[in-house]
Amino acid sequence: MRVLITGATGFIGSHLVEYIVNNTKNEIFILKRSSSDIWRIKEYINKLKAFDIDKEDILDVIKKSKPDVIIHLATYYKKKHDYNDLPIMINSNIEFPMRLLEAMASENIKYFINTGTFFESVYSYSTQRFIRPFNLYASTKLAFEEIMRFYLYTYDIKGITLKLFSPYGCKENPKKLIPYLINKILKDEEIEMTEGNQTLDFTYVKDIIDAYIKTIKYIFNMKEIYQTFEIGTGITHTLREIVSILEKISGKVLKVNWGKIPYAENEIFYSKADIMNAMNFLRWKPKYDLEKGLEETFEWYKIRR
Repeated sequence: MRVLITGATGFIGSHLVEYIVNNTKNEIFILKRSSSDIWRIKEYINKLKAFDIDKEDILDVIKKSKPDVIIHLATYYKKKHDYNDLPIMINSNIEFPMRLLEAMASENIKYFINTGTFFESVYSYSTQRFIRPFNLYASTKLAFEEIMRFYLYTYDIKGITLKLFSPYGCKENPKKLIPYLINKILKDEEIEMTEGNQTLDFTYVKDIIDAYIKTIKYIFNMKEIYQTFEIGTGITHTLREIVSILEKISGKVLKVNWGKIPYAENEIFYSKADIMNAMNFLRWKPKYDLEKGLEETFEWYKIRR
């Protein structure tokens, strides 16, 4: 199989590249920028074909690679945007994947796997979910999903969106919560936190990669034009529980200044994936509980500190 991946140099994309290289005979193509930092996939770069999208036209890339399936992970994320973020956010999250779909339609490529986020919807205090994008980033993801529907139904392309819930694991952005906590532990430094009552569904990256692999297998036989699946554990934990588990793993009493950081104005206090459809259709379910995932993550950072 010929697999084209966008966002391959990122956190989740790099894990997907690693898995496909080590566990399949699939031919891998990636789209990146010439300026992209490839540290996450450096050891695999000679085992795939990379195209620089700032130097080659997307349609030409699709013609050259002729992928059986495209997996779209590339994104531009800002928790809180400013005026200068608008052009790159619109280009990265809407225009770029739209060009992919246009090229797919032109070259008769039929399978597209998209990546969404739990930021696209929130829970009310009654835990009833409703659509309300957490930030502009989430809004651009939703906007693209609507554009994607047009291409899927107009050009008979099969599509799936995996909506990921609080991913974590090794190689993550060090500014994210769990790498931040682990690095502070390893340096024996004080940790500044909110009150820590946010209750979220934390999903280990190896389970997420397993979901993509099962989605690749599923999409070629799916009957519907389009489906979405929530990828999480279906179990929630507070940030305070995260700290408690890391204390157990590290064997240290952590220096946490709870409440030092105020809650964000639009803070998400509760989210939980409904994984029933993923279990029923993809035959996927998470294998890692939070403690096991955090333990593996902690050991990775400990070795590389």
